[in-house]
Amino acid sequence: MNIPRFLLVGITVLTAASCGEQDGNPLSVTGAADHIDIADNYGPVLRYQINPPDKTEPWRANYLHLVYAPSGAVITENAPGDHIHHRGIFWSWRGLFIGGKRVGDAWVGDHIRYVPAGRSYARRADGSVTIETTTLWRTDAAGGLDVPASRTGLTDFLKEETRLTVWPDTEKGRRIHIRVALRALVPNVAIAGSDNEKGYGGLSFRFGRGEKMLVTSDDKTLTATPEPVLTNDSVSFIFPDAPTGWPETIDIACRVNGTPWHSWILRQEASMQNCAWPGRTPVPLSAETATVLEAEILIHP
Repeated sequence: MNIPRFLLVGITVLTAASCGEQDGNPLSVTGAADHIDIADNYGPVLRYQINPPDKTEPWRANYLHLVYAPSGAVITENAPGDHIHHRGIFWSWRGLFIGGKRVGDAWVGDHIRYVPAGRSYARRADGSVTIETTTLWRTDAAGGLDVPASRTGLTDFLKEETRLTVWPDTEKGRRIHIRVALRALVPNVAIAGSDNEKGYGGLSFRFGRGEKMLVTSDDKTLTATPEPVLTNDSVSFIFPDAPTGWPETIDIACRVNGTPWHSWILRQEASMQNCAWPGRTPVPLSAETATVLEAEILIHP
């Protein structure tokens, strides 16, 4: 298969002073038609799935899986039997609106698909690897609205620009940063979480061993409830008595427009963990100023 040249950006090799580089374990990045992989000398680090691996599920795209611990253990799950719509580390919302009309549900893939519109990747001077993507959110349910549409009735209504950064491992663990910037492409776009007391939606994390996990924030033990739980800036997911290779702890801190986000949907069962923004009530998105969601992840050894 011939892959277009713009999909195969070369790896830039730069001098670095990070611990991982000094130890002779630099990161590398390679791209294929439907995904981008990051690895180090010991093996794979993560995969950014750009396009759907199964064309019968056009919405199962634009997520991170497989994600590995420093030991090599895979810590994310995709399409698990209990929640088949979960997909590793992903960002989606139950309510997508144009002019007050619901035009899709990105959580389960109703009337939504992701259209790649650009990508690049490289290594930086500090040894980190950065992947940047542009993705258009497309709906087939905008009929009757005064918005641009293709001949087949499809409307691109949201532009997503995502930057993923991964640093070489240190004695503290593996650091990953996700930045998702959203802009409306048509007037009166809004997004919301689930229309119930949970209000889940946004940056979501489907890890394995959720039923064997403890959750803390600022050293305070948290208990999962159906409704959102208020946390401090960072949340720690702790795995006592984990098998060899599984991380002891995964720390995550979320921000919205630069401000720490403290409302989480937590699950101590086979399910996802979710920075629940914006919650149940729809929030409008601007065409001029991006709404920016971030997650800082540290996977301890």
